[in-house]
Amino acid sequence: MSNDLEKKDLELEEQKVDLMAKYMVRGVSKLHVKRVLGAKIVASIIAGIILLFISIFTMSSVIAKESNFVVNAAQPMGASLSLSETGNFDEDGTTILRATGIPNMFNIDGNLDIPSDINDINGSHNGDNYIAYTFYIKNVGDTTVVVNSHIDITLSLLGFINATRVKVYKDGIPVTYAYLSSNGTEEPIDYFDLSKGYTTAFLSDDQVMSEDIILQENQTIKYTIVMWLEGWDPECKDDIIGGSFGIQMNFNIVNN
Repeated sequence: MSNDLEKKDLELEEQKVDLMAKYMVRGVSKLHVKRVLGAKIVASIIAGIILLFISIFTMSSVIAKESNFVVNAAQPMGASLSLSETGNFDEDGTTILRATGIPNMFNIDGNLDIPSDINDINGSHNGDNYIAYTFYIKNVGDTTVVVNSHIDITLSLLGFINATRVKVYKDGIPVTYAYLSSNGTEEPIDYFDLSKGYTTAFLSDDQVMSEDIILQENQTIKYTIVMWLEGWDPECKDDIIGGSFGIQMNFNIVNN
């Protein structure tokens, strides 16, 4: 019995050593990325990050600024969508929303470094190393509409796409999107607890996701978009130094 316990203790200790070694290697890479990338990586990200806008019958226009994104939507007769950072459309309903950026972004552990209440804060609520923005979309027209929501990849350089995570909360239900791994499989949500499941693969090199939603008259949907560079992703390595990644979220009324 004592020999079995000693053997088990030894196996556990070896696992700890392996985990520590992996963490240390990733930590070195993280420090290296921090020192070399700095604002260069983030400037590229923020310029194209989550350029969220509503496009109705292709009648909208978007004005992008370096440290935020702008929402600007036309309102055709009988079909109208409104945006709000608070959900109080009577007070702040608008067709334009601007989110703030962050000065730097370094790779993080998405399971530990992003707060659990990320979906509970309205508007821009970025962390040191992640982008987070919560907003509401409402059908303020007089008829039910079908809206296509899709996130397009507008910029991807030097393999930055491979380690990026885009998490979309829709009415409180999160889905984490990631690029397929180098062997063509979906990445784990948590590399140390596979029971948490796997990410949903990007649709292509050009698109993260796409889905049709039905918005009844006066119906509101809450969204939170979170984006970060996942430090535990095997593709998060020095090869992506100097890379860039940008996304753009669109809402298009497809019929009414």
